[in-house]
Amino acid sequence: MHVEGLKDRAEAIRLNPTLPEAWFARGSAYYLLGEYLKAREDIQQAVRLRPSYQEAIALLNQTEVRLKEHASALPAPTPVAELGSAVAGPARVWAGEKTRVPTGLSAQDHEKLGRKLSEERNYEQAISELSEAVRQKPNLASAFNARGYAYLRMRDVGRAVADFNEALRIDPAYRNARQNLEAAQRTQAARR
Repeated sequence: MHVEGLKDRAEAIRLNPTLPEAWFARGSAYYLLGEYLKAREDIQQAVRLRPSYQEAIALLNQTEVRLKEHASALPAPTPVAELGSAVAGPARVWAGEKTRVPTGLSAQDHEKLGRKLSEERNYEQAISELSEAVRQKPNLASAFNARGYAYLRMRDVGRAVADFNEALRIDPAYRNARQNLEAAQRTQAARR
């Protein structure tokens, strides 16, 4: 993301400051740039404008993790009450972490969060989110493929192969899953 991209997002906010997507877009850009304090401010505004904005809530949690504010991922510095009841509702805690993740997310939301965690090399939490995605929607080939990738990165080749095979059973034309399966099989063969 370059400065021009941030300028475009700032312009979108200027034109319509009540549009949560504009705040989320700029917050996402800041997050990708590693400017987590600015990201948190913008993403919190998106959640204030639309308390049920699950994608924003998930990224807000990740931003708090990046800021190392694990004690309560959402409240600091803005009290949860100001963000809306959807954020303050039921949450679950990842094993070994204090990161709060709102419950009631869709399979697609869990998959997005799992992929984001995987990109950040947080494979155990990614697998947890992706497992919830496939639990909710057992025919979600992309979630099986993403979980297989996370398993592969953790060197659990057996589970990776199983997930890639499941993704291909659901969608035999899924090229990325086929490539991942072949890579996992080469890894498995090299270990023998």
